[in-house]
Parts: sequence; C-alpha cells; structure tokens
Amino acid sequence: MLSALIPLCRKHYYLWLLCCMLLSYRSAFAGDEVQWEQGNNPTLTLGFTNASVLEAFRQITVVTGMQFSYNKEDIDTGRRIRLVSQKRKLTELLDAIGQQVHLKFTQVNKTIAVSVPEPEQLPASAAGPMLTPLMATDTVPAGVGNMTIKGRITTARNEPLPGVTVKVKGSNAGAVTNGEGYYTLSNISRDAMLIYSFVGYLQQEERVSGRQTIDVQLQEDTRKINEVVVTALGIKRQKKEVGYSTEKVTGVEIAQAAAPNIVNALSGKMAGVNVVQPGGVEGGKTRITIRGNTSIKGNNEPLIVIDGLQFENDGGISNSIESGKDWGSAINNIDPNDIESIDVLKGPTAAALYGARGANGVIMITTKKGRNKKGLGIEYAGEFKLTKANMFRDVQNEFGMGGPAWGDVEPRLLKNSDGENVLPKFWGQSHTGDGNTATSLGKRATWENFSWYYSGLSWGPRLDGSPVRWWDGQVRSFSPQPDNVSLFFKTGTTIKHNVSFSNAGDFGSFRVSLGRMDNDAVVPNSNFSQTSVNIGASLKISSRLKADVAMNYLRYDRKNSPTLGSDANSWGYQSLYGYPREWRPIERDTYENPDGSKNAFNNYPNMGKYTSYADYIGTAGSPGNFWWNTYNNNTFLGRDKIFGTITLNYEATSWLNVMGRLGIDRQFDLLEYKNKPTSINGITDGKYGINENKLFVQNHEFLVTAHKENILPDFNVRLSVGGSTWQRKINNFNASTGNNNWSAPWVYALNNVKDKNALELADITNLGYGLYNKKLNSLMGLLDLSYRDMLFLQLSARNDWASTLPKGANSYLYPSATLSWVFTELESLKGMKGLSFGKLRLAYSNAARDADPYKVTPTYGVGTSANQLVLSLPVIVPASNLKNETTRGMEAGVQLGFLDGRLNLDMAYYRNRSYNQLLTSNLPLSSGAGQFLFNSGVLQNTGLEVILDAKILDRKEVSWNSGLRLSNNKTRVVALDPKVQYLSLGDLWGRYGPSINVKEGDTYGTIYGYDYQYDASGRKLVSDDGTRYLTTAEKVPIGNANPKLTGGWTNTISYRGITLSVLTDFKWGGDIFAGSYAYGVFSGQSPTTLAERNGGGLPYTDADGVTRNVGVILDGVTRDGKVNDKVVHYLWKYMGNIGSGWGNWSIKEKDPVTGAEVNKEYGFLHKPAIFDNSWVKLREVSISYQVPSKVVQRWKVIQGLSVYVTGRDLFYIYKNLPDNINPEGSISAGNAQGFEWGGYPNMRSFALGVRLSL
Repeated sequence: MLSALIPLCRKHYYLWLLCCMLLSYRSAFAGDEVQWEQGNNPTLTLGFTNASVLEAFRQITVVTGMQFSYNKEDIDTGRRIRLVSQKRKLTELLDAIGQQVHLKFTQVNKTIAVSVPEPEQLPASAAGPMLTPLMATDTVPAGVGNMTIKGRITTARNEPLPGVTVKVKGSNAGAVTNGEGYYTLSNISRDAMLIYSFVGYLQQEERVSGRQTIDVQLQEDTRKINEVVVTALGIKRQKKEVGYSTEKVTGVEIAQAAAPNIVNALSGKMAGVNVVQPGGVEGGKTRITIRGNTSIKGNNEPLIVIDGLQFENDGGISNSIESGKDWGSAINNIDPNDIESIDVLKGPTAAALYGARGANGVIMITTKKGRNKKGLGIEYAGEFKLTKANMFRDVQNEFGMGGPAWGDVEPRLLKNSDGENVLPKFWGQSHTGDGNTATSLGKRATWENFSWYYSGLSWGPRLDGSPVRWWDGQVRSFSPQPDNVSLFFKTGTTIKHNVSFSNAGDFGSFRVSLGRMDNDAVVPNSNFSQTSVNIGASLKISSRLKADVAMNYLRYDRKNSPTLGSDANSWGYQSLYGYPREWRPIERDTYENPDGSKNAFNNYPNMGKYTSYADYIGTAGSPGNFWWNTYNNNTFLGRDKIFGTITLNYEATSWLNVMGRLGIDRQFDLLEYKNKPTSINGITDGKYGINENKLFVQNHEFLVTAHKENILPDFNVRLSVGGSTWQRKINNFNASTGNNNWSAPWVYALNNVKDKNALELADITNLGYGLYNKKLNSLMGLLDLSYRDMLFLQLSARNDWASTLPKGANSYLYPSATLSWVFTELESLKGMKGLSFGKLRLAYSNAARDADPYKVTPTYGVGTSANQLVLSLPVIVPASNLKNETTRGMEAGVQLGFLDGRLNLDMAYYRNRSYNQLLTSNLPLSSGAGQFLFNSGVLQNTGLEVILDAKILDRKEVSWNSGLRLSNNKTRVVALDPKVQYLSLGDLWGRYGPSINVKEGDTYGTIYGYDYQYDASGRKLVSDDGTRYLTTAEKVPIGNANPKLTGGWTNTISYRGITLSVLTDFKWGGDIFAGSYAYGVFSGQSPTTLAERNGGGLPYTDADGVTRNVGVILDGVTRDGKVNDKVVHYLWKYMGNIGSGWGNWSIKEKDPVTGAEVNKEYGFLHKPAIFDNSWVKLREVSISYQVPSKVVQRWKVIQGLSVYVTGRDLFYIYKNLPDNINPEGSISAGNAQGFEWGGYPNMRSFALGVRLSL
C-alpha cells in the first residue's frame, strides 16, 4: 500500500505534506482511551421538572450529541426526575439523575451506557451512580465463577459497535464495549447467560457454555423507534418525532455496494427513489428523482446536501437528448469511504426549510468526523473492481449487406469483370443495374419507399462463406461475424484506495483521509483518475462553543467520456447504422498509416476490379473515421474542486443555542479538445479547443434555537429562527481553432493558425463567454411541540427573496406543518400483545421554485460577423409578470411494529400539486426571437409507498433479515394554458421520430409517435396495394414511460462473521420506444426478420418470375372495409412499416373532393417499437467476512480486518424487451425518459475489497 502511495505523494507535494502533518498530529494527541473518556465531560446548564427518564436522556443527547444505550427492562418509566437548572459537569448531572432513578452510567466515545448498579454500590439512600471511565472488567460476587471472557460486538455488516452493554443475566455485573467493539468480563460462571444490548439494535442473549471468546453480531432493530435522522438544516431528530417519510443507509452499505457512484448505490434500497444511469459506464451521469416529477420542464432532481452545504451537482450529458458525451456529474467525485450516512428526506414537506432548492426532496450526506480508536487510529479501505459489458443486442447471422435496391428478387453477390465475387455497394447498383430504383418494389426510388438508410442494412445475400474480393483487394469469406457488435468493449478496471486517520481527545475529534481512484473504462481510450482529501473534525473550543469542520478537495482527470446515441462517434450508432452482418474490424487496425497519418482507405491495387471502401461502407461517419476519432480526437477534462462547511454551535444558556454555518463550493473545469492532424507533417486538419468553466457557490446559514422542557405539564417546546443566503456564480469561456491547417506542427494552441501574423477572429470558431449569477436570501422559523414523548407537532415557515424574478414577485412565503403520534405510548396500549410500536403521521407543506437568471429583462447576444461586432436578439423573451413555481404537498403515513420488532410496516400516501409552471413555447420567425417564457400549468403527482422489514430468523449464530420497498407514482398534467396545445420535452430524429410531449390531461411521460389508423371496429387500415399500414396524420399518444410499480427486495443473512447480502430490484410497467430494435428490424439485422427469408412466408413471384415463400399479407383492412388479401414481399413488412430514422413515405391517392390523384405523405410507424419495459434484476450480491477478534488479537498491530466480494448488475431475472436489448439502456438523464436508442449493454462488475484497522 505504501509503495503505491509514494509516487502519488511525490507528484502532489501537498499530499506529502499532509502525510507528515498526520504523523505529527498523531504523536501530539496520542493517548489512551480512558483519558479521552474522562476528558469528555462538558459543563451543562440543565434542569428537569417532573421529567421522565427517557425525556432526560433525550435532552442530554440534544445538548451533548451523546447517545444513551440501555436495556428497556432497566428503565423505570414511571419514575420522574426533578432537578433545579444550574451549571454542572456532565458527570455531576448524571450522578444526580442516578440518585433519583437508581442507574449507573458508563461512557464510550459518544455513547453513554446505562445499567443498574450492584447493591453494594448503592448507599442507603439508593443513590450513587457515577459516570465512570471505560469499564474493562466488572465482576460477579466471588465464588460464582472463575472464567475471563473476551469478545467483540459488531453489526451485521461487521462494523464495530462501541458502547454496547454486556450484562450477566440475574446479576448487575457487566461491561461496556470500547471504541473498537471489544469487551472483557472476569470471574464469570461457565454457564452464565450474557445479555447484549445497544440502542437501535435488538437485544441478544448468549450462553457462555465454557467459551472464553464470544463474538456477537447485533441485528439492527428495524423498528428504529429511537433512531436519529438528519433533517433540514442538519437538525437531528429522533425518527419517531418526524412527521414525514425518511430513509437512511450507512456509509459502509454505500461503499460495499461497489456501485459506479453513491447515487447508484441507493437503487432499490429506498421506496420512491428512482435511479437511472443512461450510459451505464462508470463515471457517467446518474439521474435520481424522489416521488416523481414536480416540474414540467424544470429540474426534477433532489437537492444534495453534504454536511450542511447545498452541493452543486453539475455535469452530465452534453448536446441533445439523442446524442452527446456523458461527462458524469459532481456527485461521482464523492468517496463513499468518507461517508458516515445518507438520509433521504422525501417530498417538499421534508425539505420545506430549504425552499426552492428542496422542492424535489433532499439527499442529506453526513461525512465521518473521527472518533477515538484502539491502536494507531489508522484505517485502510481498498477495492479492485472488474467491469465487463454483457447482454449484447441479438442479431441474425445468416444474411449480409444489401438493401431494397435488389428489388424483390433473391439477393446475390455482385461479380466483377473477372467473374469474382465482390462486396455489395452501400447505395448504388443492384444486380439489375438500376441504381437506387427498385423497379419491382413499387417502381419508385428506394428512399421514397423506405426513407434514408445506411450501410448497416443486411437484407443481402446469404452468408454462405463464399470467397469475396474485399474493398482492400483481399479475398475473404462472405461469412457472419457474430462478435462484431461486442468487439468495441473491453474489461474495465477500477482501483480504489482510502487511508484515513482519526483521533479524539479533550479537544474533540478529528479525521483526515486520502483517497485515490483509477479507472480504465470498458470503452477504449477512455479513463479517469481522482485524488481526494477529506477533513472532518468536531472541535471543543470551550465548554459552550463547538466547531464542526468538513472540508474536501479533489482533483479529477478524465479522458474521452463515452459518446451516446446518434453521434457518429457513438458505438451504438456505428453498430446499428454502419456495420452489416459480415463487417470485419479491419479499420480498427488500419485506421492509421505506419507513419501516423490518417488512412483514407482509397489507395489499393486494382481498385476498379472490386467495390471501393466508399461504395461499400460510405464515407462520413464511416468505421474508418470512427476508429480514428476514437483514438486520435481526444478530449480531456481536468477538475479542481474544493467544498465544505464550518459550523459553530454556541450554548448561550441551558435553553438557548446559536448555530452559524459558512459553506463554499468552488470548482474549476478545463475541457480541452485535441484533434490529431491527419497528415504526417502535423499541420493538416488539426484542431484545438478549450472550455473553461469556473463555479463559485457560497451558502451561509444561522439558526437560533430556544427550548424549554415542561413549559406546561408534560409539554416540551422548541423554537428556532434563522436565515440563509445562497449565491451561485459561473464564468464560462470557450474557443476552438476549427479543423484548420496549422502554422506550427503538433502544437495544440488557439493561435496556431496558418498565418500567425494575420490572426483574425475568423480563425477561431465557437468563441464564447458566458455568465451566470443567481442569489437567494431567506428567513425561516421552526416550532416544535411535544406531549409526553408521544405526540409531536412541527410548524415551519420560510420566506425567500429571489434575484431572478421581477420586483414585486420575487418574495414568497411557504409554510409547512407535520404531526406525529406514537399511539403505542398510550398506557392502555403499552404491553399490547403482538403490536410493539405504532405511529401515525400527517404533513402539509408549500414549496417554491424560481427561474434561471436573466429571464426578467431581455438580454442581447454578442458576437462577430465578418470581423465586426454584432448584437443578436434574445432567444427567449420573458413574460412581464413572471412568478415562481409553487408546490403544495400532503402526506399521510402509518408505521407499525409487530412481534417485538420482528415485523415492521411503514406506509405512506402523498399528493403534490405544482402551480405556475415555468414554461417556454416557440414563437413565429417573424417575431425575431425563438421562444417566450411564461407561467402556466398544473402538475400533480400522487403515490403510495410501502416499506416492509422482517427478521425471518434470529438464532444464536445465524440471522436473516429481509426488507421490501414498493412505490407507485403517477404524475398527471392537470392544466396548461389554453393557447398551448402541447409542449415537447424531447424527441428522437426531430419531426420524423417519436417524442415525449405534455398535454393537458396527459400522464407525464407520454410518448407520442405515428400510430396505425383504425376503422370503427379497431382493425388496422392497409393501403389499397397491400404494402403499407396507413398511419395517423399527426403524432398521437402511443405509450407512457411511467412504471406502475418500482421497488427492491433486500435479504441479509449472517453466520459466524460471514454476511451475505442480496438485492433484487424491479420496475413493473412503463413503456419504452426501443429504437435499437426498430432499426434492427428496419435494417434486417434483427432475428425477427428471418422467418420469410428462410422460406417461412407465403408464395410470392418476383420480377424474375421465380416463386419463393417470401411473401406476407399485412393484417388489416382497406378503407372500404375489405380484408386485405394481397401478398407482398417481406421488405414491406419490415422496412416499410417501422419508423427508425429520417423521412416519411408517400403514395398516390385520390383526393376525396376533387377526385384528382395526389401524392399523400405518411409518417413511418413508431407503434411497433413501443414495449412494456418491465424487468426484475439481480442488482447486488455481497459476501463479507469479519476476521474473528481472537485471531486479530494475535497480530498485535492489526485491530480489525474484513474482506468482501461484491457482484453488481449481475443479470435480469425477467425482462420484456425483444432482441436482448438492455431495459436500462436509456439515453437521457433529463425529464424525457422512455427512449432507448443505441444504448450501451449491461455493465456487470465484480469487486474485491478489504478493510484494515491499525
């Protein structure tokens, strides 16, 4: 490990300096655990008036951040505490509490373990518990036993559990685990029963049975009654108090998932959280939504908050929906090994205090802050991952290149003047010599019949192995190439290292980590690397003032992100459009000449004797250009990012707290484009471009909180008021030289033009400079009321002032209210058989969303023309009365626990309505502008979520936990402006392809396209000649992308330190336009097209008078109601009746009014490519092993060791798409979901990881 880090440190001197600082820091603050525990004894000013024991614990937790661990049998909930409010040390306060309720307290790190003292420890007054240092040993009365027992307590995921109470049943003797989960008990009977208990986990009993080492894995209490969740503004609350739905995952779960990024790791683990990764390649953009969409055309992704900082998750896919480069997003740069936990706050109610930025829910990420550890306090996490593309599109391997230019006769190989077989031609000359015209197929040009097609068409001769003179003059067999759809991909690797050091003492706690990740992608000539530094600290400046620091720096370098969709440099495009079934990757090895120049593929001997490369495969976007572009036209992204927060908490009095937080997020991206010159002289067709993007965000907050216990009998109150300011600035500069002849060879620079002395703006293309500046100021208030620790009411209000809206409309207030009732705290229900926990919750909220900057006043573009400065009219004209979007949300839920937490159910119903949608619509060209901005529309989404957790097996050495997450969401466009017929969210192939539109009354995500025409009986209409299905005059709804049900099923089985975790997730319902299937059918590549070609059709006589079984009858009726009985060639069934690209078709029809014969145009059908996209996937399987403590202890230096193996995206248990198309092969990370086109296959990965503590 060290040998790997030394070169890294030499390269980055600041990392070397950091390592030296760590060593010095460890030496300065090294100390034993007892000193730390004794030193963590803050001064408090607290008092209690008739408070219950649990209420006292809760108040101490709020003030100190420490958690209490106890057996509920040890707590007498009927006892009340009465203490005058005064300044005391924590030890003194707990001593006073213990005297009244007969308890003893032991502290480990941030946990206070509660137990009942031995009788001899109690004075006559029954008082006497003290906060003691870490108990290494407690004893039972002499003579009871003679064994010393040691062990380690961990979670089901092998994380150590400090502060666990280990008690001897029938005695008050016991111990508490230390910071690494170890404990020791002395003088214990050989047959004693030990009880292990810790807050948030199920109590467990173990019989000693003569064992000297007893390691125990505690199982999480899935009821999570007292679980602490991080809510808005970083406020920690017990989950039972929260009146809306939240879910939580730990950092270990995220890291061990071995997902491409931390967002992908949430897939299937939370109800209502939908994750989509368009490219599937590691480092790519991930789209995440919570409970559907709240904005028609705006951003629907949740706000990400890291340690209180509203994180900027910029990046993603450039260019249009159907093509572009996937550069990934900033959340990919977060090292999962630095994460403590992730809390997801669902819906606008949960995020009300974040205002406009939290309307789509919030993902709260808390990073590690350090703690005292046994040993050196150093941890290492390493992971090696292999990723391999699998599940490629099915293709036929029986017929080669050829198209409708053959007509309806049997395709055959062309012959040259020497009688040799030669390859078919891309467009021209069929064997009949009639060029592009297929006389026997309607006597029309092929493009009129079948639109435009490309060289990937495989309607040609049978691939029978015949010798053929290839385009390079070589003779090869005309045979299928089954692997030519997969040869582009290779096995990718990802290597991760994370070294961290943490310590704690009187000063507080501190953690620093150094992370490194290197990725070699599954696609060629693409990779990325990242170096990150994370610092987390919780510092005690004084007895009243505490500072929390979370700072992150990262350097990210990426080469050539994957290209998607219809881009000529996309593999999906090439393999569909460009490669017939006999294509061999000759160009991959010959795209570059031996001297380094570009191979034009036009200099071969005797070229007149055989089909040239240009005639066979085309030129623009050809495989030759593709491979040259893949390896020689490179793009480099370099990113420097620093972000973090400094939070100060000041306990002004026992009832008043003041919090202030400063947050920054600075990011500098430099994108460089370097196209290698195509000539040996290093001058011709070279290109260089840059795109500099500077992001600066500041996010500052303050919150003043006053709290009072028993303000009225059994009533507690907490009032918070605060404010925030948020500002985002972006400066962008871009320029490129174009593909010019350079002055200096091999020099990539903007001023490297042919004549440097006559440099003009005309020599530099795409010159641009952009600005973005947006600010949001806010004030907020929060009132919490609780009654008898079972009824909780929270009221909040926030007012925003936005810089992007007009005066008079830039201030808006939105309130929220939540109510939570733990009804099982009623005396009449306590101890109720079967029902162990019950809670009802209700929430209502308003949220808002403002506009992007520069939409209030028209702004003019600045550019040049003929080297003169010119101004251009605004692209978007704003409305004069622009307003903010508003979302009103309601949620109702119930949480039930049965059989002492073995079975738990959480159900939620929600409804959100969003008003005053910020929309754009096209303007006529005569206006001088492209679009105008306006408020209109109502969007409503409703849904139901179910969370079911069960402890199926809970035995001494084995446990089995199972969790099911289900979610149903429906989003409907309730209203649009009457003047707006529909709005388009995105499309494929412009007006010729399908689109995602919104129209009043539609369900959001409706796919529009050309459908069949039907008669009154629902039968399809066929043209009079039997060759075509008649299609609708306009695009109509043909499907909807929204699923009916999504969810995940997790099973975790633990046995003696071995843990198996299996995640299966699914999507049921929801349509998709399978563009790859559509073009696979159109081009003859799909196996669907084989039946008739292999003689499985009807008898049909071709133009040569030959009758073969290649005919079909299109199922339908003509306009006059007659059943179609015309036998036509199979090309009409496939090429003629499925839309997969540009163009439309036309036929001669009689005008119903004049009777004249007119040319009637129709769009190609999209309906046949609409499929139900249901799937069930084995998403994640992980096996981990925690080396037993008795083994680790022998190694002295090593304090803990665990290993894991994780397989991810393994296979689909069920899927519904034809031709083995990837159901998750979406090409969009935006609102227009429901398209698959040239998508990547599934990316299966296997990771081996190790965690080591020193």
